[in-house]
Amino acid sequence: MSMPSQYSKPWWSPHITILRCEYHKAVRSARKHDTPHMREVAGTSNAGYLKAIKAAKNKYWSSFLLTATPQNLWMAKRFAYCSAQPRFPPSLG
Repeated sequence: MSMPSQYSKPWWSPHITILRCEYHKAVRSARKHDTPHMREVAGTSNAGYLKAIKAAKNKYWSSFLLTATPQNLWMAKRFAYCSAQPRFPPSLG
């Protein structure tokens, strides 16, 4: 039984895990056999895996914004713009 940590990606799902396994399996097979067909299968698998990740992130972000409260809207702004100021000024030398 898995115990997700507090730092786990909240948008990750078991479906993405399956796609990740299929993608890595296709890449290993393409490296082993090195045929154009196998490379095409690996590329298609990669595209599907990345598309699923992007869709999951968009879905999570949309639901986060819909359920945002005034207290966590500033956190959403920080996530969206990520404009952290540097801790130390740049050196002049």
